[in-house]
Amino acid sequence: MKKLKKWILILVGMYLLALISIYFGQDKLTFFPKKTTDEDWTEVIESVKGDYVSIRTSDKSVIEGIFLSDFSEEAKPTVIFFEGNAMRVEEFAHDFKRLSDNGINVLLMDYRGYGLSTGKPSADAFKKDAEEIFDAALKHPYVDNDNISVWGYSIGSGVATHLASVRPVSKVILSVPFTSTTDVAKRMFPIFPISKLIKHKLDNLALAPTLTQNALIMAGEKDMKIPASQAKRVADSWGGEVEFYLEPGKGHNDMLDGDIVWEKVIEFLNK
Repeated sequence: MKKLKKWILILVGMYLLALISIYFGQDKLTFFPKKTTDEDWTEVIESVKGDYVSIRTSDKSVIEGIFLSDFSEEAKPTVIFFEGNAMRVEEFAHDFKRLSDNGINVLLMDYRGYGLSTGKPSADAFKKDAEEIFDAALKHPYVDNDNISVWGYSIGSGVATHLASVRPVSKVILSVPFTSTTDVAKRMFPIFPISKLIKHKLDNLALAPTLTQNALIMAGEKDMKIPASQAKRVADSWGGEVEFYLEPGKGHNDMLDGDIVWEKVIEFLNK
């Protein structure tokens, strides 16, 4: 009996230690900020022939990004892209030339703590920053204020749906979206009370029925991080017209590869 009690105490202690580790370690489990240099950033901007964008937020952080356009005199449809939690603008900016070459402006902003952006990453900060990014876009002379769409990738899907719920967003694109960050964490730690522990809450499924914008929701057939079933649940709950596309053979990190996704995005934004 004493040995049994000893083992129970050990197991309880290990469980409590794991709880503490999850709670205090969740920032590192959620965000993977990577910095860059002024030289690399300048090289990317010059190579994509974009405009450098710097936005000072209300809490005095600075968010850095790139504006892509054909820079004609008329205002054009614009999409703001919110990337995944391990992505930097300099890594994918060239891909988005496909949009600007087709008459669609693109605003790419590194999250706070990523690239040259300052500040500490958090879900609440990302949401607030997204609002300020949108408000800044409204002041750009090449942006059609009545035609600003959002595109969110993975964790960026939660930022995009939030923004669509509080600003006059025209259309919404979601790539490999989750139902909620809580659901993602529950898959990783099924035996823990995740809903009580998680600090960084983004909930696409809760917002989906309230959003009436037309949406394009895309998932990877072989996504092992966020199952396509979560994206389908978001699509089925969407309050507006929605197109759901399941990309055969794609996983979580390669949804920007190839031509089909880009063709669908361009077609959707040009409707």
